[in-house]
Amino acid sequence: MKGFQKIALGTALILGVLSPLTQVYAMKVAPKIIGGDDVNFSPNENMMVSLRANEVDEMPFCGGTIIGEQWLLTAAHCVVLGSGDGLFVIKPSQLTITAGITDNSDANVENMYVATHVVVHPDYTQDAKVKVDNQGNIELIHSALNNDLALIRVDNKFTDLGMSVLANDELANETDVLLSTQWDDHDRPKNVRILGWGATLPDGSSPSDSLKQATLSFLPIADCFVRIENGSSPALVIDSPTNRTKICTLPPEKIAQSLSVGVDSCFGDSGGPLFTQTVEGQTIQIGIVSGSTVGSPACGSLSRPTFYTRIGTYYDWITETIKKTPQKPITYPNIIKDPDSDGDNGGGTGEIPCNDSISPNNCALVGKDSGGSMGWWSLFLLGGLFWKRNKEHNSMPNYQS
Repeated sequence: MKGFQKIALGTALILGVLSPLTQVYAMKVAPKIIGGDDVNFSPNENMMVSLRANEVDEMPFCGGTIIGEQWLLTAAHCVVLGSGDGLFVIKPSQLTITAGITDNSDANVENMYVATHVVVHPDYTQDAKVKVDNQGNIELIHSALNNDLALIRVDNKFTDLGMSVLANDELANETDVLLSTQWDDHDRPKNVRILGWGATLPDGSSPSDSLKQATLSFLPIADCFVRIENGSSPALVIDSPTNRTKICTLPPEKIAQSLSVGVDSCFGDSGGPLFTQTVEGQTIQIGIVSGSTVGSPACGSLSRPTFYTRIGTYYDWITETIKKTPQKPITYPNIIKDPDSDGDNGGGTGEIPCNDSISPNNCALVGKDSGGSMGWWSLFLLGGLFWKRNKEHNSMPNYQS
């Protein structure tokens, strides 16, 4: 239980101090629908997929959406594991994709697809990187969880299933403006929607076999920047109030008067979609579930935003990538410096790093070049297997030591 407690409560990370040298800020992560309703798609409307670890009893650990005949979209942190020099990409052979179902316990062979290629965005960054000068001033080189998206190709075509409509950059810009004008912190709108099989309780326990949906409030990026980055311990997730790589949300209201939490994505929802409607009434996917800052409650905080990868920024890269079959099974991000020449060295040791999550970022407590203590911060990534283990053990995390 203590391992789970460390994740759920977000044990702080030690940040190193290196005079004018560049340093990497290591992240603590955990995967995240709280207060959601069941979804009853017909198969030809269902664009949701579940990523499963086929070496661990086909356990689901992340979501995704169908965006092409043989392609799905998910979060990069769902498939890039490890930390420091030990980063690796999950091999396609270690993945099973299930599609066409809303109940994860109903998966049968006709719902299973074999992954053939994993393509991670080249500029994905797991951790924030900063430069500190002799006066202690910090310059952000790049933020954490930036460009957090990946594409997976499967062996057979998705037939008679739904397909997500992605927002291009122009449509994303129009949507940003429209949704931002609707924001009122004291009368929060219900203008975006999430889907997923993640945890259903605020402490991050009790994942759902049934697909859930919830309606949230779009939070303008400038307001999100203030909530996440202001103060003495910035999360280093959003680089500026005009950031165009992320989208943020907050719960629109409390689930009940007796509870101080609202609807939210939670552990296991990573890689899933964030939808909204255009002025013409078309449903479009504008985001990919990525993460949130650590705190208590783990999920459903009325004041700590959840952030998503902004699809419009990457629309051209997505559409160009899925036009052709990649030459190698794995296309690595630039943060992995020395992949094997055959492009299939993913998978690490074959073991799940850390006992508590498929994402080893949960273990990356100290940056490789870190020195003395500088500050405390951490993040949740919204994907992982520990939530499934928690369900199997039918136990609640002990928040007392």
